[in-house]
Amino acid sequence: MVKTVPTISPLLSLYLDIVRFAAAVAVLADHLVSFPITGDGSPRTGWQLIGNYGQTAVTLFFVLSGYVIALVVTTREKDGFSYTVSRISRLYSVVVPALLITWLCDRVGQAIDPSFYAHPKILMKPPSGEGYLASLLFVNEFRIFQFGGIVPGSNAPFWSLSFEATYYLVAGLILFARRTVAVPLSILILVCAGPTIAALLPLWALGYVGYLYRDAAARTIRWPVATFVASGLCILFIPLFMEPFTGSSLGLDLPFGRAEIPRDIGKDYATAIAFALHIAAAKAMFDRHENWTISHRRTIAGIRFAGAATFPLYAMHFPLLALLAVASPFDRSSMLHIAWLGSGVAIAMIFVTPLCDKLRDRLKTGLRMRPTSD
Repeated sequence: MVKTVPTISPLLSLYLDIVRFAAAVAVLADHLVSFPITGDGSPRTGWQLIGNYGQTAVTLFFVLSGYVIALVVTTREKDGFSYTVSRISRLYSVVVPALLITWLCDRVGQAIDPSFYAHPKILMKPPSGEGYLASLLFVNEFRIFQFGGIVPGSNAPFWSLSFEATYYLVAGLILFARRTVAVPLSILILVCAGPTIAALLPLWALGYVGYLYRDAAARTIRWPVATFVASGLCILFIPLFMEPFTGSSLGLDLPFGRAEIPRDIGKDYATAIAFALHIAAAKAMFDRHENWTISHRRTIAGIRFAGAATFPLYAMHFPLLALLAVASPFDRSSMLHIAWLGSGVAIAMIFVTPLCDKLRDRLKTGLRMRPTSD
């Protein structure tokens, strides 16, 4: 009897690519409408409120990451070696180019306008080899080292890669190492990483479990379309309506990112639960309407490219925005300036994404070449 390999439908896969890209754009928008990149520092109003979903987007990334890891370890990465090669290739094919781009953008940008880079939103700390090395090793957010929010130059979004790499490592240990080694070593890693990384690990695990039990979850949803819409609206409105019920008032703030900036854990958990339900509803909806298809090849190719561009966009957009802002010929409060920034980042991603994909493939090939004994 042939054993079926667990997977997800093509339509759900395309939808998750759309969600990933939308989340990356939300992070971009958060920084795009931030002072001093644009505007004069006044509160966001109107269309600028789209920038309020940066935290939400990162929460979606964590849940999606767990979901995708569960998919790959049950389909093609079934041993520790394959898993390790894929994770290293995935991370460093983007991280190394991102660090190089950050260094180059910062050097050029500081030469054009040093006062702009003196703003703490752009450079909270002076660029340092320590920041680049800690980020390259993904320990920049490990509290045991007391870096205090160190990042590579202006690239503040690198804080979350320390979280992501830690979850990859812990998952790999639990899945492929002996329990007597995996459990104590995972606990030690999380203790070194600190409370915030440990507190958000269950969100990543929620995505992992959501994939493993995706069929059971989908069967329990009686009205998939309604659940899909309702959970999506929850994700959109949680950042607005949970403000009085979370944060410091309930002791749910933990430090993250650049130094001691508080992260509202309550919003993260509420968003993650809503998103897990949203994915389950999407699967149920697509399963019950198998006639829903996307046959246009260019549309499919565009969605796949957008999904592939998500990681490079996240890891590289901020130093690009900073450089484009100081080089902009337009007033920083004008729509032309915003269009200049957005189009500049988009063009960069069109060229960078295929290069990152090729680097990932070459890294995989090189790392899979085990030495042979004589």
